[in-house]
Amino acid sequence: MDHPEPRPIWYDHVPPGFWRRSANRRAFMEWLERKLDVRKPEDWYELTSATIRRFGGRGLLQQCFGGSALALLQEYLPWYDWKEWLFPQVPRGFWMDLANCRRYLEWLGEKLGFDEPEDWYCIDHRHFNENRGATLLARYGASPSAVVKTFFPEHDWKEWLFHHCPRNFWADPANHRRYLEWLGGELGFENMEDWYQIKTDDLMLHRGASLLCKFDFSPIAILMSTFPEYPWQIWKFRYPGKRFWGNPAHCRAYLDWLGTRLGYTTYEDWYQVTYDDFSNNHGLSLISQFQSLPFAVMREYMPEYDWKEWLFQRVPRGFWSDRDNRRRYLEWLAEKLGVRDPEEWNRIGTHTLIRNHGKSVIRAYGYIVDDLFLDTFAEDHPAIRGILGRGRRRLRRLVIR
Repeated sequence: MDHPEPRPIWYDHVPPGFWRRSANRRAFMEWLERKLDVRKPEDWYELTSATIRRFGGRGLLQQCFGGSALALLQEYLPWYDWKEWLFPQVPRGFWMDLANCRRYLEWLGEKLGFDEPEDWYCIDHRHFNENRGATLLARYGASPSAVVKTFFPEHDWKEWLFHHCPRNFWADPANHRRYLEWLGGELGFENMEDWYQIKTDDLMLHRGASLLCKFDFSPIAILMSTFPEYPWQIWKFRYPGKRFWGNPAHCRAYLDWLGTRLGYTTYEDWYQVTYDDFSNNHGLSLISQFQSLPFAVMREYMPEYDWKEWLFQRVPRGFWSDRDNRRRYLEWLAEKLGVRDPEEWNRIGTHTLIRNHGKSVIRAYGYIVDDLFLDTFAEDHPAIRGILGRGRRRLRRLVIR
């Protein structure tokens, strides 16, 4: 027949000095171990001061361990590496000791399987909250990156590689520069010219979404703000922005740059410019707005010069249908050839027009010069209609007179 276990002495008033004897303290702990069914050291992590007091250990805690269950366990199992944070309550001031914080993080990293410093970039709030580190996290503004940076300062941390950057991180322009210098290395950029290749996706895929958002998703705005010392030429970017080419000042700046690039020094040099010159030099978006006609671009953004459309490689569609345009061309041709007297117009033939940028207009008249002259000047001389049969040379003299 089993006899009930006698009531332990610590449930009643123990003799003075009872708890000062280590044997008595050990007897209490061994008894408590059986009562709580503790089978391995880790089971003790559920122990609280309240539990010890409930089982008669109030005097033990107060007289020998300052009310600390942890201190009692450290005496009972001194060989075990106790993790204070695994108890329901850590000792007062525990997280104020930086060495304790470092111990916790080393333990956490081992538990999470972190082998390299870069593994810490995966750390998140839930890792702290699920592993008894919420109080430590709160002490650092609920920022995992701030915790890691503080206790592992020997590593060059990139805050943007954490799940969450510290609050107000992107408010500091110095951080923008740090990020872009790192991003350039990731993208293989070796000089500032390489940045003209940058795309929005490059930042999105490299943890730069928050920075993009701050600059209205414009990589160009980020670069110009971060590297203001560099003379950016915005047209060199793949996507200068929807409104860039709508600004006349931007377009004129581009043309000044293009002219220098092509070796142009005078207005007349621009008559050589072609669609390909624009297309191959970052100006496709600009020329496309003007029906791919260089002349139209020049007239719009260099209006101070009296442009002659026929001196470009192509004239605008329908240009020669306008009588005023034909007149302007013929008057320019006469001045160029030194024609002063009406009789001298007789020496202006088809080949003369072809050699002087008039091939497209004379072709429209079947290569008949007199028909071109008649159609261009007849309205100025109504009497001509009555003498059409007198010969084209006579007609030409009357038209020009």
